[in-house]
Amino acid sequence: MSAPPPPYRCEIDIAAPNDAVREAARALFESDTAFLLHTELREDMAVTVEYHSEGGRTRVVFSGERSERLPYFHWFLAYNLNRLSRRALTYEARRLAAHAEGQPEPVRPKRSVFAPPVAFNHHEASTLATICAITFVAGVGSSLFSGNSNVVADAYAVSDRALSFGSAATRAGVLVGLVAAAIADRIGRRKVLLFSAAGVCVASGLSAVAPTFETFVASQLLARGLFNAVLVVATIVAIEEAPERGRSYAVAMVTLAWGGGGALATVLLPIGDLGAEAWRVSFAVSAALIVFVPSFARNLTETTRFTDVVDRFLPRGRVGELFGDVYRRRAVLILGASLLTNIMAAASSGLANRFLGDERGFSQTEIALFLAVVAGIPGLVGLFIGGRLAETIGRKPVSIVGLILGSVSTMAFFLVDGPALWILGTIDSFIAAAAATALRSLGPELFPTEVRGTANAAFLVLGLIGSAIGLVSTGILSESWSLGASIAVLGVFPIIAAVALIPFLPEPAGQELDAISPPAV
Repeated sequence: MSAPPPPYRCEIDIAAPNDAVREAARALFESDTAFLLHTELREDMAVTVEYHSEGGRTRVVFSGERSERLPYFHWFLAYNLNRLSRRALTYEARRLAAHAEGQPEPVRPKRSVFAPPVAFNHHEASTLATICAITFVAGVGSSLFSGNSNVVADAYAVSDRALSFGSAATRAGVLVGLVAAAIADRIGRRKVLLFSAAGVCVASGLSAVAPTFETFVASQLLARGLFNAVLVVATIVAIEEAPERGRSYAVAMVTLAWGGGGALATVLLPIGDLGAEAWRVSFAVSAALIVFVPSFARNLTETTRFTDVVDRFLPRGRVGELFGDVYRRRAVLILGASLLTNIMAAASSGLANRFLGDERGFSQTEIALFLAVVAGIPGLVGLFIGGRLAETIGRKPVSIVGLILGSVSTMAFFLVDGPALWILGTIDSFIAAAAATALRSLGPELFPTEVRGTANAAFLVLGLIGSAIGLVSTGILSESWSLGASIAVLGVFPIIAAVALIPFLPEPAGQELDAISPPAV
Protein backbone atom coordinates (compact mmCIF):
# COMPACT_ATOMS: atom_id res chain seq x y z
CA MET A 1 0.00 0.00 0.00
CA SER A 2 1.48 3.38 -1.02
CA ALA A 3 2.15 6.03 1.62
CA PRO A 4 -0.34 8.91 1.87
CA PRO A 5 0.64 12.09 0.06
CA PRO A 6 2.66 14.60 2.10
CA PRO A 7 0.72 17.43 3.73
CA TYR A 8 0.82 21.04 2.64
CA ARG A 9 3.77 22.74 4.29
CA CYS A 10 4.84 26.32 4.85
CA GLU A 11 7.90 27.50 6.78
CA ILE A 12 8.50 31.06 7.95
CA ASP A 13 11.26 32.71 9.96
CA ILE A 14 9.92 35.17 12.55
CA ALA A 15 12.01 37.82 14.28
CA ALA A 16 10.54 37.13 17.73
CA PRO A 17 11.26 34.67 20.56
CA ASN A 18 9.40 31.37 20.84
CA ASP A 19 7.13 32.44 23.71
CA ALA A 20 6.01 35.60 21.89
CA VAL A 21 5.26 33.66 18.71
CA ARG A 22 3.23 31.05 20.61
CA GLU A 23 1.27 33.80 22.37
CA ALA A 24 0.52 35.41 18.99
CA ALA A 25 -0.62 32.02 17.63
CA ARG A 26 -3.02 31.55 20.56
CA ALA A 27 -4.46 35.02 19.92
CA LEU A 28 -4.96 34.36 16.22
CA PHE A 29 -5.88 30.67 16.11
CA GLU A 30 -7.04 30.00 19.72
CA SER A 31 -4.29 27.35 19.87
CA ASP A 32 -0.55 27.36 19.39
CA THR A 33 -0.34 23.73 18.22
CA ALA A 34 -3.31 22.96 15.95
CA PHE A 35 -6.32 24.67 14.38
CA LEU A 36 -8.85 24.33 11.55
CA LEU A 37 -8.24 26.57 8.55
CA HIS A 38 -11.11 27.66 6.32
CA THR A 39 -9.94 28.07 2.73
CA GLU A 40 -11.76 29.13 -0.41
CA LEU A 41 -12.70 25.57 -1.43
CA ARG A 42 -12.84 23.64 1.85
CA GLU A 43 -14.04 24.28 5.37
CA ASP A 44 -11.86 22.13 7.56
CA MET A 45 -8.18 21.78 6.63
CA ALA A 46 -6.51 20.61 9.84
CA VAL A 47 -3.27 22.52 10.46
CA THR A 48 -0.53 21.64 12.97
CA VAL A 49 2.20 24.09 14.03
CA GLU A 50 5.80 23.37 15.06
CA TYR A 51 8.25 25.86 16.58
CA HIS A 52 12.06 25.82 16.39
CA SER A 53 13.98 28.43 18.42
CA GLU A 54 17.06 29.90 16.77
CA GLY A 55 18.57 32.47 19.13
CA GLY A 56 16.10 35.30 19.46
CA ARG A 57 14.21 34.19 16.36
CA THR A 58 11.69 31.39 15.73
CA ARG A 59 11.23 29.20 12.68
CA VAL A 60 7.61 28.08 12.43
CA VAL A 61 6.43 25.15 10.30
CA PHE A 62 2.77 24.91 9.31
CA SER A 63 1.53 21.51 8.05
CA GLY A 64 -1.94 21.12 6.55
CA GLU A 65 -3.67 17.84 5.76
CA ARG A 66 -4.88 17.06 2.27
CA SER A 67 -8.65 16.92 1.83
CA GLU A 68 -10.58 13.73 1.25
CA ARG A 69 -10.93 12.85 -2.40
CA LEU A 70 -14.23 13.57 -4.10
CA PRO A 71 -15.91 10.56 -5.73
CA TYR A 72 -15.95 12.26 -9.16
CA PHE A 73 -14.10 15.10 -10.90
CA HIS A 74 -11.45 15.36 -8.19
CA TRP A 75 -8.92 15.85 -10.98
CA PHE A 76 -10.89 18.90 -12.10
CA LEU A 77 -10.58 20.56 -8.70
CA ALA A 78 -7.14 19.25 -7.70
CA TYR A 79 -5.11 22.12 -9.14
CA ASN A 80 -7.27 24.84 -7.59
CA LEU A 81 -7.57 22.89 -4.34
CA ASN A 82 -3.81 22.56 -3.97
CA ARG A 83 -3.04 26.11 -5.07
CA LEU A 84 -5.65 27.78 -2.86
CA SER A 85 -4.82 25.60 0.15
CA ARG A 86 -1.12 26.51 -0.08
CA ARG A 87 -2.03 30.17 -0.56
CA ALA A 88 -4.25 30.13 2.53
CA LEU A 89 -1.53 28.44 4.61
CA THR A 90 1.07 30.98 3.48
CA TYR A 91 -1.25 33.87 4.33
CA GLU A 92 -1.84 32.55 7.87
CA ALA A 93 1.92 32.17 8.35
CA ARG A 94 2.45 35.80 7.30
CA ARG A 95 -0.34 36.91 9.66
CA LEU A 96 1.38 35.15 12.54
CA ALA A 97 4.73 36.75 11.68
CA ALA A 98 3.18 40.22 11.46
CA HIS A 99 1.33 39.78 14.76
CA ALA A 100 4.41 38.49 16.60
CA GLU A 101 6.68 41.22 15.18
CA GLY A 102 4.18 44.01 15.77
CA GLN A 103 3.76 44.72 12.06
CA PRO A 104 0.52 45.52 10.12
CA GLU A 105 -1.42 42.50 8.89
CA PRO A 106 -0.62 41.43 5.32
CA VAL A 107 -3.16 42.12 2.61
CA ARG A 108 -5.54 39.19 2.22
CA PRO A 109 -5.22 37.58 -1.24
CA LYS A 110 -8.04 38.32 -3.65
CA ARG A 111 -10.54 35.54 -3.91
CA SER A 112 -10.03 33.35 -6.99
CA VAL A 113 -12.64 33.86 -9.69
CA PHE A 114 -12.87 30.05 -9.97
CA ALA A 115 -13.51 29.52 -6.26
CA PRO A 116 -17.03 29.42 -4.81
CA PRO A 117 -18.21 32.45 -2.81
CA VAL A 118 -18.11 30.25 0.33
CA ALA A 119 -16.33 27.02 1.21
CA PHE A 120 -18.04 23.65 0.87
CA ASN A 121 -17.58 20.92 3.48
CA HIS A 122 -16.77 17.40 2.31
CA HIS A 123 -20.39 16.18 2.30
CA GLU A 124 -21.55 19.19 0.32
CA ALA A 125 -18.70 18.88 -2.16
CA SER A 126 -19.17 15.10 -2.55
CA THR A 127 -22.89 15.48 -3.16
CA LEU A 128 -22.26 18.18 -5.74
CA ALA A 129 -19.63 16.05 -7.49
CA THR A 130 -22.00 13.07 -7.62
CA ILE A 131 -24.98 14.95 -9.06
CA CYS A 132 -22.64 16.57 -11.58
CA ALA A 133 -21.46 13.13 -12.69
CA ILE A 134 -25.07 11.99 -13.06
CA THR A 135 -25.92 15.12 -15.05
CA PHE A 136 -22.88 14.58 -17.27
CA VAL A 137 -23.94 11.04 -18.17
CA ALA A 138 -27.53 12.11 -18.84
CA GLY A 139 -26.30 15.15 -20.77
CA VAL A 140 -24.50 12.98 -23.31
CA GLY A 141 -27.69 11.13 -24.22
CA SER A 142 -29.79 14.29 -24.31
CA SER A 143 -27.45 16.13 -26.70
CA LEU A 144 -26.98 13.53 -29.41
CA PHE A 145 -30.18 14.17 -31.38
CA SER A 146 -29.62 17.90 -31.85
CA GLY A 147 -25.96 17.32 -32.67
CA ASN A 148 -26.71 14.59 -35.20
CA SER A 149 -29.97 16.04 -36.53
CA ASN A 150 -28.51 16.63 -39.98
CA VAL A 151 -27.22 13.08 -40.52
CA VAL A 152 -30.22 11.51 -38.80
CA ALA A 153 -32.56 13.36 -41.17
CA ASP A 154 -30.49 12.19 -44.13
CA ALA A 155 -30.37 8.61 -42.91
CA TYR A 156 -34.15 8.43 -42.59
CA ALA A 157 -34.68 10.67 -45.68
CA VAL A 158 -36.95 13.18 -43.95
CA SER A 159 -37.47 16.89 -44.74
CA ASP A 160 -36.70 19.96 -42.61
CA ARG A 161 -40.39 20.15 -41.78
CA ALA A 162 -40.47 16.51 -40.62
CA LEU A 163 -37.25 17.02 -38.65
CA SER A 164 -38.67 20.13 -36.93
CA PHE A 165 -41.87 18.32 -36.05
CA GLY A 166 -39.93 15.26 -34.89
CA SER A 167 -37.71 17.42 -32.70
CA ALA A 168 -40.80 19.16 -31.35
CA ALA A 169 -42.36 15.78 -30.60
CA THR A 170 -39.38 14.79 -28.46
CA ARG A 171 -40.15 17.82 -26.31
CA ALA A 172 -43.29 15.99 -25.25
CA GLY A 173 -40.88 13.78 -23.32
CA VAL A 174 -40.92 16.57 -20.77
CA LEU A 175 -44.15 14.95 -19.58
CA VAL A 176 -41.97 12.06 -18.39
CA GLY A 177 -39.75 14.61 -16.68
CA LEU A 178 -42.85 16.29 -15.25
CA VAL A 179 -43.99 13.11 -13.53
CA ALA A 180 -40.48 12.26 -12.31
CA ALA A 181 -39.83 15.75 -10.93
CA ALA A 182 -43.17 15.78 -9.12
CA ILE A 183 -42.53 12.31 -7.70
CA ALA A 184 -39.24 13.62 -6.27
CA ASP A 185 -41.34 15.53 -3.71
CA ARG A 186 -42.93 12.26 -2.59
CA ILE A 187 -40.31 9.51 -2.77
CA GLY A 188 -37.15 11.61 -2.61
CA ARG A 189 -34.54 13.13 -4.89
CA ARG A 190 -32.08 10.22 -4.82
CA LYS A 191 -34.35 7.53 -6.28
CA VAL A 192 -35.58 9.77 -9.08
CA LEU A 193 -32.06 10.79 -10.07
CA LEU A 194 -30.73 7.23 -10.23
CA PHE A 195 -33.72 5.85 -12.12
CA SER A 196 -33.78 8.72 -14.61
CA ALA A 197 -30.04 8.54 -15.35
CA ALA A 198 -30.30 4.83 -16.05
CA GLY A 199 -33.36 5.49 -18.23
CA VAL A 200 -31.50 8.00 -20.42
CA CYS A 201 -28.86 5.36 -21.14
CA VAL A 202 -31.49 2.75 -22.00
CA ALA A 203 -33.29 5.19 -24.31
CA SER A 204 -29.99 5.97 -26.06
CA GLY A 205 -29.54 2.26 -26.69
CA LEU A 206 -33.00 2.07 -28.24
CA SER A 207 -32.17 5.06 -30.45
CA ALA A 208 -29.01 3.34 -31.66
CA VAL A 209 -31.03 0.46 -33.12
CA ALA A 210 -34.21 2.33 -34.14
CA PRO A 211 -35.34 1.05 -37.57
CA THR A 212 -37.53 4.04 -38.50
CA PHE A 213 -37.61 7.77 -37.84
CA GLU A 214 -40.81 7.32 -35.84
CA THR A 215 -39.25 4.79 -33.46
CA PHE A 216 -36.13 6.92 -33.20
CA VAL A 217 -38.25 9.94 -32.19
CA ALA A 218 -40.13 7.82 -29.65
CA SER A 219 -36.92 6.68 -27.96
CA GLN A 220 -35.60 10.25 -27.97
CA LEU A 221 -38.85 11.41 -26.41
CA LEU A 222 -38.08 9.08 -23.50
CA ALA A 223 -34.43 10.17 -23.35
CA ARG A 224 -35.28 13.86 -23.30
CA GLY A 225 -37.99 13.40 -20.69
CA LEU A 226 -35.74 11.49 -18.31
CA PHE A 227 -32.91 13.93 -18.88
CA ASN A 228 -35.23 16.79 -17.93
CA ALA A 229 -35.96 14.89 -14.72
CA VAL A 230 -32.22 14.54 -14.05
CA LEU A 231 -31.54 18.21 -14.71
CA VAL A 232 -34.44 19.47 -12.61
CA VAL A 233 -33.82 17.16 -9.64
CA ALA A 234 -30.03 17.62 -9.77
CA THR A 235 -30.57 21.38 -9.63
CA ILE A 236 -32.88 20.93 -6.65
CA VAL A 237 -30.28 18.80 -4.86
CA ALA A 238 -27.61 21.41 -5.62
CA ILE A 239 -29.81 24.14 -4.13
CA GLU A 240 -30.81 22.11 -1.07
CA GLU A 241 -27.36 20.77 -0.19
CA ALA A 242 -25.18 23.78 -0.99
CA PRO A 243 -24.10 26.15 1.78
CA GLU A 244 -25.83 29.51 1.97
CA ARG A 245 -24.33 31.93 -0.58
CA GLY A 246 -23.04 28.93 -2.51
CA ARG A 247 -26.28 27.90 -4.19
CA SER A 248 -25.73 29.71 -7.46
CA TYR A 249 -22.19 28.31 -7.69
CA ALA A 250 -23.56 24.78 -7.17
CA VAL A 251 -26.12 25.32 -9.94
CA ALA A 252 -23.32 26.60 -12.19
CA MET A 253 -21.41 23.35 -11.61
CA VAL A 254 -24.48 21.27 -12.52
CA THR A 255 -24.92 23.36 -15.66
CA LEU A 256 -21.21 22.88 -16.41
CA ALA A 257 -21.64 19.11 -16.08
CA TRP A 258 -24.58 19.29 -18.49
CA GLY A 259 -22.35 21.20 -20.88
CA GLY A 260 -19.62 18.60 -20.38
CA GLY A 261 -22.03 15.88 -21.45
CA GLY A 262 -22.93 17.96 -24.48
CA ALA A 263 -19.21 18.43 -25.19
CA LEU A 264 -18.66 14.67 -25.25
CA ALA A 265 -21.62 14.37 -27.61
CA THR A 266 -19.93 17.00 -29.81
CA VAL A 267 -16.65 15.06 -29.76
CA LEU A 268 -18.60 12.08 -31.10
CA LEU A 269 -20.07 14.08 -34.00
CA PRO A 270 -17.31 13.25 -36.54
CA ILE A 271 -18.34 9.61 -36.31
CA GLY A 272 -21.37 10.62 -38.39
CA ASP A 273 -19.07 11.43 -41.32
CA LEU A 274 -17.82 7.83 -41.53
CA GLY A 275 -20.97 6.44 -43.15
CA ALA A 276 -24.71 6.79 -43.53
CA GLU A 277 -25.42 4.77 -40.36
CA ALA A 278 -22.27 5.59 -38.39
CA TRP A 279 -24.13 8.09 -36.19
CA ARG A 280 -25.67 5.12 -34.34
CA VAL A 281 -22.32 4.47 -32.67
CA SER A 282 -22.64 7.74 -30.74
CA PHE A 283 -25.92 6.61 -29.22
CA ALA A 284 -24.39 3.25 -28.33
CA VAL A 285 -21.61 5.04 -26.43
CA SER A 286 -24.25 6.93 -24.42
CA ALA A 287 -26.00 3.65 -23.65
CA ALA A 288 -22.75 2.13 -22.36
CA LEU A 289 -22.46 4.84 -19.69
CA ILE A 290 -25.09 2.96 -17.67
CA VAL A 291 -22.16 1.09 -16.08
CA PHE A 292 -21.63 4.12 -13.81
CA VAL A 293 -25.10 4.02 -12.23
CA PRO A 294 -24.17 1.53 -9.43
CA SER A 295 -21.32 3.86 -8.43
CA PHE A 296 -23.74 6.79 -8.34
CA ALA A 297 -26.02 4.81 -6.03
CA ARG A 298 -23.15 4.21 -3.58
CA ASN A 299 -22.16 7.86 -3.38
CA LEU A 300 -25.50 9.69 -3.41
CA THR A 301 -27.53 10.23 -0.25
CA GLU A 302 -30.92 11.86 0.21
CA THR A 303 -30.88 15.62 0.84
CA THR A 304 -31.05 16.72 4.46
CA ARG A 305 -33.84 19.20 3.73
CA PHE A 306 -36.05 16.51 2.21
CA THR A 307 -35.48 14.09 5.09
CA ASP A 308 -36.29 16.93 7.49
CA VAL A 309 -39.61 17.54 5.70
CA VAL A 310 -40.40 13.83 5.91
CA ASP A 311 -39.52 13.74 9.60
CA ARG A 312 -41.82 16.69 10.29
CA PHE A 313 -44.69 15.01 8.39
CA LEU A 314 -45.28 18.04 6.20
CA PRO A 315 -47.59 17.41 3.20
CA ARG A 316 -45.51 17.07 0.05
CA GLY A 317 -46.04 17.56 -3.66
CA ARG A 318 -49.35 19.44 -3.45
CA VAL A 319 -49.93 21.43 -6.65
CA GLY A 320 -52.44 23.65 -4.87
CA GLU A 321 -49.68 25.02 -2.65
CA LEU A 322 -48.04 26.59 -5.71
CA PHE A 323 -51.08 28.72 -6.38
CA GLY A 324 -52.03 29.50 -2.80
CA ASP A 325 -51.83 32.99 -1.35
CA VAL A 326 -48.12 32.73 -0.54
CA TYR A 327 -46.63 31.56 -3.84
CA ARG A 328 -49.27 32.28 -6.52
CA ARG A 329 -47.62 35.43 -7.89
CA ARG A 330 -44.19 33.81 -8.08
CA ALA A 331 -45.61 30.78 -9.84
CA VAL A 332 -47.41 32.81 -12.50
CA LEU A 333 -44.35 34.95 -13.23
CA ILE A 334 -41.88 32.07 -13.44
CA LEU A 335 -44.24 29.92 -15.49
CA GLY A 336 -44.66 32.76 -17.96
CA ALA A 337 -40.91 33.30 -18.15
CA SER A 338 -40.35 29.57 -18.73
CA LEU A 339 -42.81 29.60 -21.62
CA LEU A 340 -41.33 32.66 -23.34
CA THR A 341 -37.64 31.82 -22.91
CA ASN A 342 -38.05 28.31 -24.32
CA ILE A 343 -39.66 29.47 -27.58
CA MET A 344 -36.34 30.60 -28.99
CA ALA A 345 -34.08 28.34 -26.89
CA ALA A 346 -35.57 25.13 -28.29
CA ALA A 347 -35.36 26.25 -31.90
CA SER A 348 -31.85 27.68 -31.65
CA SER A 349 -30.39 24.68 -29.82
CA GLY A 350 -32.32 21.96 -31.63
CA LEU A 351 -31.82 23.25 -35.17
CA ALA A 352 -28.46 25.02 -34.98
CA ASN A 353 -26.56 22.09 -36.48
CA ARG A 354 -29.09 21.81 -39.29
CA PHE A 355 -28.61 25.54 -39.93
CA LEU A 356 -24.81 25.16 -39.97
CA GLY A 357 -24.95 22.11 -42.22
CA ASP A 358 -27.61 23.15 -44.74
CA GLU A 359 -27.31 26.95 -44.88
CA ARG A 360 -23.63 27.45 -44.06
CA GLY A 361 -22.23 24.28 -45.67
CA PHE A 362 -20.55 22.77 -42.58
CA SER A 363 -19.71 19.05 -42.43
CA GLN A 364 -20.23 17.09 -39.18
CA THR A 365 -16.52 17.44 -38.41
CA GLU A 366 -16.63 21.18 -39.07
CA ILE A 367 -19.71 21.51 -36.85
CA ALA A 368 -17.85 19.70 -34.06
CA LEU A 369 -14.87 22.04 -34.47
CA PHE A 370 -17.12 25.10 -34.55
CA LEU A 371 -18.93 24.09 -31.35
CA ALA A 372 -15.66 23.27 -29.60
CA VAL A 373 -14.24 26.71 -30.41
CA VAL A 374 -17.26 28.93 -29.79
CA ALA A 375 -18.93 27.02 -26.95
CA GLY A 376 -16.05 25.40 -25.04
CA ILE A 377 -13.92 27.95 -23.18
CA PRO A 378 -16.40 30.87 -23.60
CA GLY A 379 -19.17 28.79 -22.07
CA LEU A 380 -16.95 27.62 -19.22
CA VAL A 381 -15.86 31.16 -18.36
CA GLY A 382 -19.45 32.37 -18.68
CA LEU A 383 -20.64 29.79 -16.15
CA PHE A 384 -18.07 30.78 -13.54
CA ILE A 385 -18.60 34.50 -14.03
CA GLY A 386 -22.38 34.12 -14.13
CA GLY A 387 -22.34 32.10 -10.92
CA ARG A 388 -20.24 34.74 -9.19
CA LEU A 389 -22.34 37.65 -10.43
CA ALA A 390 -25.56 35.88 -9.46
CA GLU A 391 -24.28 35.73 -5.87
CA THR A 392 -22.82 39.24 -5.72
CA ILE A 393 -25.23 41.45 -7.68
CA GLY A 394 -28.26 39.14 -7.73
CA ARG A 395 -30.08 36.55 -9.84
CA LYS A 396 -32.51 39.06 -11.35
CA PRO A 397 -30.01 41.55 -12.84
CA VAL A 398 -27.93 38.74 -14.34
CA SER A 399 -31.05 37.06 -15.75
CA ILE A 400 -32.49 40.25 -17.24
CA VAL A 401 -29.30 41.52 -18.85
CA GLY A 402 -28.33 38.03 -19.97
CA LEU A 403 -31.66 37.37 -21.66
CA ILE A 404 -31.68 40.67 -23.51
CA LEU A 405 -28.07 40.57 -24.70
CA GLY A 406 -28.22 36.83 -25.34
CA SER A 407 -31.36 37.12 -27.46
CA VAL A 408 -29.87 39.90 -29.57
CA SER A 409 -26.63 37.97 -30.14
CA THR A 410 -28.51 34.77 -31.01
CA MET A 411 -30.72 36.60 -33.50
CA ALA A 412 -27.64 38.10 -35.16
CA PHE A 413 -25.88 34.71 -35.20
CA PHE A 414 -28.58 33.15 -37.38
CA LEU A 415 -28.43 36.02 -39.86
CA VAL A 416 -24.70 36.26 -40.58
CA ASP A 417 -22.03 34.19 -42.30
CA GLY A 418 -18.24 34.00 -42.46
CA PRO A 419 -16.05 35.24 -39.57
CA ALA A 420 -19.00 37.02 -37.95
CA LEU A 421 -20.58 33.60 -37.39
CA TRP A 422 -17.64 32.57 -35.19
CA ILE A 423 -17.51 35.90 -33.33
CA LEU A 424 -21.23 36.00 -32.56
CA GLY A 425 -21.26 32.31 -31.67
CA THR A 426 -18.57 32.94 -29.07
CA ILE A 427 -20.35 35.97 -27.63
CA ASP A 428 -23.64 34.12 -27.53
CA SER A 429 -22.12 31.11 -25.75
CA PHE A 430 -20.56 33.31 -23.07
CA ILE A 431 -23.73 35.32 -22.40
CA ALA A 432 -26.02 32.27 -22.47
CA ALA A 433 -23.82 30.40 -19.98
CA ALA A 434 -23.64 33.39 -17.63
CA ALA A 435 -27.42 33.92 -17.71
CA ALA A 436 -28.21 30.20 -17.39
CA THR A 437 -26.81 29.99 -13.86
CA ALA A 438 -29.00 32.80 -12.54
CA LEU A 439 -32.09 31.61 -14.39
CA ARG A 440 -31.70 28.02 -13.25
CA SER A 441 -31.34 29.12 -9.62
CA LEU A 442 -34.48 31.26 -9.51
CA GLY A 443 -37.11 28.54 -9.85
CA PRO A 444 -35.94 26.08 -7.17
CA GLU A 445 -35.02 28.84 -4.72
CA LEU A 446 -38.40 30.55 -4.75
CA PHE A 447 -40.47 27.56 -3.61
CA PRO A 448 -40.35 25.50 -0.39
CA THR A 449 -38.77 22.05 -0.08
CA GLU A 450 -42.05 20.14 0.05
CA VAL A 451 -43.15 21.39 -3.40
CA ARG A 452 -39.82 22.26 -4.99
CA GLY A 453 -39.96 19.29 -7.37
CA THR A 454 -43.62 19.88 -8.19
CA ALA A 455 -42.94 23.55 -8.95
CA ASN A 456 -40.15 22.64 -11.32
CA ALA A 457 -42.37 20.03 -12.95
CA ALA A 458 -44.82 22.84 -13.71
CA PHE A 459 -41.98 24.87 -15.23
CA LEU A 460 -41.20 21.88 -17.45
CA VAL A 461 -44.75 21.84 -18.77
CA LEU A 462 -44.64 25.50 -19.73
CA GLY A 463 -41.16 25.00 -21.12
CA LEU A 464 -42.50 22.15 -23.24
CA ILE A 465 -45.28 24.35 -24.61
CA GLY A 466 -42.76 27.09 -25.38
CA SER A 467 -40.38 24.60 -27.04
CA ALA A 468 -43.15 23.17 -29.17
CA ILE A 469 -44.29 26.65 -30.22
CA GLY A 470 -40.73 27.58 -31.17
CA LEU A 471 -39.97 24.41 -33.15
CA VAL A 472 -43.29 24.21 -34.94
CA SER A 473 -43.18 27.92 -35.76
CA THR A 474 -39.68 27.50 -37.16
CA GLY A 475 -40.77 24.55 -39.27
CA ILE A 476 -43.68 26.49 -40.74
CA LEU A 477 -41.72 29.72 -41.29
CA SER A 478 -38.84 27.83 -42.93
CA GLU A 479 -41.11 26.93 -45.85
CA SER A 480 -41.15 30.63 -46.80
CA TRP A 481 -38.00 32.00 -45.15
CA SER A 482 -34.52 30.65 -44.54
CA LEU A 483 -34.06 28.45 -41.47
CA GLY A 484 -31.80 31.06 -39.87
CA ALA A 485 -34.29 33.89 -40.31
CA SER A 486 -37.09 31.67 -39.00
CA ILE A 487 -35.17 31.09 -35.77
CA ALA A 488 -33.95 34.69 -35.42
CA VAL A 489 -37.44 36.19 -35.39
CA LEU A 490 -38.25 34.23 -32.22
CA GLY A 491 -35.76 36.30 -30.20
CA VAL A 492 -38.46 38.79 -29.25
CA PHE A 493 -40.05 36.33 -26.77
CA PRO A 494 -37.20 35.98 -24.22
CA ILE A 495 -36.77 39.77 -24.34
CA ILE A 496 -40.42 40.12 -23.29
CA ALA A 497 -39.77 37.77 -20.36
CA ALA A 498 -36.74 39.84 -19.35
CA VAL A 499 -38.56 43.17 -19.21
CA ALA A 500 -42.12 42.20 -18.29
CA LEU A 501 -41.87 39.23 -15.89
CA ILE A 502 -38.52 38.64 -14.18
CA PRO A 503 -38.22 42.16 -12.65
CA PHE A 504 -41.30 41.45 -10.49
CA LEU A 505 -39.87 38.33 -8.81
CA PRO A 506 -38.24 38.51 -5.34
CA GLU A 507 -34.43 38.46 -5.24
CA PRO A 508 -33.11 35.32 -3.47
CA ALA A 509 -29.39 36.24 -3.55
CA GLY A 510 -27.96 36.82 -0.08
CA GLN A 511 -30.95 35.26 1.68
CA GLU A 512 -31.16 31.91 3.44
CA LEU A 513 -33.09 29.32 1.44
CA ASP A 514 -35.66 28.65 4.18
CA ALA A 515 -36.19 32.40 4.64
CA ILE A 516 -36.88 33.16 0.97
CA SER A 517 -39.14 30.08 0.57
CA PRO A 518 -40.58 29.00 3.93
CA PRO A 519 -43.22 26.24 4.17
CA ALA A 520 -46.67 27.52 3.27
CA VAL A 521 -48.34 25.24 5.82
